[in-house]
Amino acid sequence: MPSTFEELCEQRQVNSDEWRKSLSTPILPEKCLLDMTDRELEAHYSRVEDRADSTKEDRALIILERAQEGRLERQAGKLFLQSAKDDKICADQVPEMLEALRFELSNTEVHFLLRKFNATEDFDMVPETELSRRQWMWLVGECQMLKDSYRHINPEAFEIAYEAMISRQKADRDPPPAGAADWPNLHKGRAGPALRPQSWGLPPEVELEMLRQVAATATNAAMAAGASPHSASALQRVAVAASATNAAVAAGASPHSASALQGLAVAATASHGAAAARASPPTAPAQDAVRGTPGDS
Repeated sequence: MPSTFEELCEQRQVNSDEWRKSLSTPILPEKCLLDMTDRELEAHYSRVEDRADSTKEDRALIILERAQEGRLERQAGKLFLQSAKDDKICADQVPEMLEALRFELSNTEVHFLLRKFNATEDFDMVPETELSRRQWMWLVGECQMLKDSYRHINPEAFEIAYEAMISRQKADRDPPPAGAADWPNLHKGRAGPALRPQSWGLPPEVELEMLRQVAATATNAAMAAGASPHSASALQRVAVAASATNAAVAAGASPHSASALQGLAVAATASHGAAAARASPPTAPAQDAVRGTPGDS
């Protein structure tokens, strides 16, 4: 009985042995890759990618043909006859059928296989998608190829990378949420300046007044907690620096220049605090600790 790959070659009117040999032979470039121009390299890689895309089914069926000396293909064929209705199976039958072939698969691996046959939508399966016998055999071959690839890659790493790819594609297709345009740093990995204008959805002048009130409240709380006037004053100057930064951004300054303004203000505050600390005499406990008590010697 001919294999599914041999049946495919017969339909295409090609010799199966010659086609196997052709698929196992790499596409050789006309000259050394180091001597190629950018355009020649691009043309060569395009030929390689085109053949890889156009021969996915062929290569999967060859793997299926060789697996377990042909026993896996025969078992898959018998299972299809038992499960098919009108020579078709549905996508929701695939997990149980693969399990019957003694494949242990996670949901991510099943999604990876069904996605090749347009039987998924984002992270969900499209259960009513129908597969023919040849597509079923192709899918089993792809499953065997996936399991064989784990000799070279980590299964957990593959699943994490695949799920991240699906999430990225879903995010690219979905429209941004309402109001996302008001949050320019929402999808950036680096945070922008703190408390940017209108980050609360209010007019800039109202937000600046709120920032001043927050700065005054923080200063009063520090004084009530026992902080020295120098540190409380420094805290207030830092808060004022943040307000100045927000005002600069509201006035049209770029975030980089506004951030630089805030950095200069904070640096000036730190310098002032250090000078004040040097000018202040040490407290009595600190002097005793420096001199030491007579009993210590």
